[in-house]
Amino acid sequence: MSFPTTLERTIRRGAACGALLLALVALGCAAPDARARPVLLTTADFASLVAAGASPDEGLTPGYGLPGGMPLKRILSQPGGTPTLELRETFTEGYRSEYVTTEIWAGFSAVWVQPVYIPVMGYAANGTPIRAAPEDEHPIFSVGPGSAFYSPYWEVHTFEVPAGDEVASFKSVRDVLDRGVNLREGEARVMSIVPEGVEPPTPTDVKNPDNEFVYPKIGGPTKRTGLLGGNVVHFLDFNGGTFTWDTYGVIEEAPIFVWVARDATGELHALDLPTVAGTGPLYSNRPAQVWGPNQDIPKYGSYWRLYTVEVPSTAQVFAAPDDAATRAALDAFPSLVAATYDPTLTAAGNNSQYAGRVMVNPACVAKTDNAEPYFPKDNPAQPNCRYLDSQEKIEHFIPGAAIVRTDILVTCPFVSYHDAPVNP
Repeated sequence: MSFPTTLERTIRRGAACGALLLALVALGCAAPDARARPVLLTTADFASLVAAGASPDEGLTPGYGLPGGMPLKRILSQPGGTPTLELRETFTEGYRSEYVTTEIWAGFSAVWVQPVYIPVMGYAANGTPIRAAPEDEHPIFSVGPGSAFYSPYWEVHTFEVPAGDEVASFKSVRDVLDRGVNLREGEARVMSIVPEGVEPPTPTDVKNPDNEFVYPKIGGPTKRTGLLGGNVVHFLDFNGGTFTWDTYGVIEEAPIFVWVARDATGELHALDLPTVAGTGPLYSNRPAQVWGPNQDIPKYGSYWRLYTVEVPSTAQVFAAPDDAATRAALDAFPSLVAATYDPTLTAAGNNSQYAGRVMVNPACVAKTDNAEPYFPKDNPAQPNCRYLDSQEKIEHFIPGAAIVRTDILVTCPFVSYHDAPVNP
């Protein structure tokens, strides 16, 4: 993929913004009300709210399309006094995965990639950068969380430290650009600038049932330090390859679906169920990217547009009698809890892999064999459960009017896929 230079993107972005401003003036548009104004919340904001004693149930960015806003408890908590990012479950093409949330944009039409500069000692014949010593390899960020143009999506620009110069003498973007160094554009990386004390989730071990091998359930991010305006900043490095951008530097968004339901008065409420992460733009029918030695490991995005999906009136959620967490999430909506389960499904936690999945044919759980997903096999007389656990299935079974675009964009990098660590 060929990307324009930073200067080209800046010119195009400025022209686009200028044209939009002139159009608004010509139309005599009034200033938007407070709720409609763009709001950027970063991990520093989440940590400040938690430190100030904000309620875990406080909904962030209400009024932007998600009923009640995003509960703080799903983003960051402070167990033992340490601010820690919360794991959030999602379904990805039928598998249960997990991510964390580091930024929220409300009322933004787009988010842009930004340049970050990394010193190298030169380039090999094939163009591969010769890296500096690990203690000297501090990324130099071009914009910080205090700016509305901040984003954790960076296009890496490596620069060759001239012979006789010290790596440590480069502390800001001005140092890099003013000294005429050899710059080369490179990979895309997700690096969220965070307060020093913020921790990623603690990995939990899972056991492979086939060979008893124990491994961490989640991977990344790596805690590192960089420089911003000459000052040391802390960031979480989620690595690269999980986003792309256009010629204007606008990052491509993918949908992530949040389930909602109506109460007795008809008011919509967001449900505390696993989300469903998409693979590409809505109705694009685009499969997930893949990576790995055999190109068989799905690589999901990190930049999402929230869409609400209203649970169909005939659908219910897999919430077995011994599944306290899912049932608590549906406490105010008892009609969404499938009532009759084959006893085998509740034995020794056999239902855990299906917990929280919305089913379009909930009677399927009355027979154990039917609990398996309907792909790839199905018995027309006793159909397997049709779980809405992928973008494809939501777009197939849910009417378009029940899938509603919100004005909320989020950074949610994956840290596990199908109970295995993600380290792109």
